[in-house]
Formats: sequence, C-alpha cells, structure tokens
Amino acid sequence: MPLKLSQVDHFYNYFLEKYND
Repeated sequence: MPLKLSQVDHFYNYFLEKYND
C-alpha cells in the first residue's frame, strides 16, 4: 500500500468534514 496511514487519516478527515457539512 503506497498510501500511508497519516495520509489516509487526513483524507478520511477531509471526507468526513465534506460529508458532514
């Protein structure tokens, strides 16, 4: 997996914020 946990966490947070608008 090229993606690191930190990157996934950031992406997840961004997605959650966008989704929970």
